[in-house]
Amino acid sequence: MAKFKKVTLILLAVLLSSCAPTKKVMIEPSVEIALTKIRSRNEGIKNLTAAGKITIELQEHSNSANFELEIKRPDTLFMKVKTIFGINIGEIKVYGDGFELNDRFNDRMLYGNVGDYMKRFVGLNLSTGELVNLFLACPNVGEIENSEDFIIYTREDEYEKIFKFNDELELESYILSKDGFVLFEVRYSKFIDLGGVTLPRVVKIYDDSGRALHLTFSEIKLIRVNERKS
Repeated sequence: MAKFKKVTLILLAVLLSSCAPTKKVMIEPSVEIALTKIRSRNEGIKNLTAAGKITIELQEHSNSANFELEIKRPDTLFMKVKTIFGINIGEIKVYGDGFELNDRFNDRMLYGNVGDYMKRFVGLNLSTGELVNLFLACPNVGEIENSEDFIIYTREDEYEKIFKFNDELELESYILSKDGFVLFEVRYSKFIDLGGVTLPRVVKIYDDSGRALHLTFSEIKLIRVNERKS
């Protein structure tokens, strides 16, 4: 009899918990359209090749150079950096969790782990796939907690995320924070339509110390999922 009562209480607890009301976040139709654009980039882009200008801003100074970029999703990236006169000064290869940097200017090779490097500089073990998604303006959204106007607030594990969209419902800013402290912010602008998929021509990444990485694309070519390279 005691065993029967125990089982009955367990079943009752499960029933009550399943019937308990859950918080449902109402998302405006405009924000849902904006989220659809992020999903279309994430689900539709296979590979990307691009060229443009890269600028690294430090507190003391900044440097700019030209670059050629190739991305093969989910986790492969190759960038060649050249001076404005076309002289090759280095390449960086990122594959899986590792990277290698060929610093031709100082005649040296550097090797390391992407997650360890990102954790040391921005306090976050960011994977290569997540880094690639930042460049493509399709970061993982996470669980939506609140939405107002053109802003949504989400959470993923211990991290808080803020997504801000512009009047054209394109992702304008992505902020990642932990315990109220901003780890980094990515700003996107000058979106272009590439056969139904929109991408930003300008990507600016800022960390909490004021350092910044700016990418300005002059050429972008896409290979979509299920599309063969011509």
